[in-house]
Amino acid sequence: MSQRSGERMRTTRGNSKEERLPRLPVSIFEKVLIGNVAVVLFGAVVGTLVTREFFRIQEAALAFGFSFGGVLLSAAVNYTLLRIAFRPLYQLRDTISKITQGDRQARAIESSDDPLIHDLSASFNQMVDALETSRREASRMIIETQEQERKRVARELHDETTQDLASLAIRTELLRSKLHDPLLVQAVAELQEEIERTLTEMRRITYDLRPSMLDDLGLAAAIHWYVQHRVDSEQVQVDLQVDELPRYDSSLETAVFRIIQEAVSNAVKYAQMHHLEIHVHEQPSGKQLQVLISDDGVGFDPSSVRTEASGRGLGLYGMRERAETIGAHLEIQSSPGNGTKILLVVPIPQEQWEERSDADARLVSG
Repeated sequence: MSQRSGERMRTTRGNSKEERLPRLPVSIFEKVLIGNVAVVLFGAVVGTLVTREFFRIQEAALAFGFSFGGVLLSAAVNYTLLRIAFRPLYQLRDTISKITQGDRQARAIESSDDPLIHDLSASFNQMVDALETSRREASRMIIETQEQERKRVARELHDETTQDLASLAIRTELLRSKLHDPLLVQAVAELQEEIERTLTEMRRITYDLRPSMLDDLGLAAAIHWYVQHRVDSEQVQVDLQVDELPRYDSSLETAVFRIIQEAVSNAVKYAQMHHLEIHVHEQPSGKQLQVLISDDGVGFDPSSVRTEASGRGLGLYGMRERAETIGAHLEIQSSPGNGTKILLVVPIPQEQWEERSDADARLVSG
């Protein structure tokens, strides 16, 4: 037992010594360069010694001078050649850094002459594409689940809570009509006003959760209703231009409405604006829907709120996520003191605009 214990103690001490030894971080490039320089140095020294012995050279300084010069020249040549050879790996490292910083479009260059580097870059790009596809699909499913839950909660609030409040308002009105004491009449009147305010707020919350007008009448009607009820026209001049839009796919209409809703809500909360423009137009070809939202408010720095997990940063992140789920391009232009401009370009699914084009052609020919 004592012998085994002693062996374990020696092993433990040996391991602790190894762990205390510093490990210098050396890249593959540096390892190859050091190896090549060591080989050249060994060859130069051995060659010089052999030459000195063979030709009876007496000047050792001259011999070692030649060795040192050969090592420097070899190291410089090796460094240059290795930098060129390892350039694709440095480019791959830069691409990984861009993706880590949030550039989801960055991809590795696959035009390397080295087949191994080419295969590595191609495999890396395939992996990133697969991860991005999975991320978008997961984001789409999460957003759809959220919308379904919003619809369920909004329906319950409308069918139960809102109806109960409306019934309570009617009953308080009947109660007030039967009272004769002025103090009681005043108290019931104040209670009725509070119920009416709560009912109005409940309807607003219900609409924000899931606007029934979007499902019933479409995107244009929902935008008109939301802007009219969300923006105070006495303080803000609103320029609202919305085409008579056809019905789109439910997911597309929901995503566009939510992006407009978030943009207008942010403008009302933070912009301190006097003028707000909202333009929603479909291209004559029917292949794209363009949305422009701009204000003359205080503006902000988009990069400063890009990674915030609350407030405006979370709202901008949600807008980008929704735009990606429908393949749309979202551009946010703003700077402190210069207002904000948001441009959304939404591609209309091919089968939809082709179907409408065919219908128009049949109508013209008929």
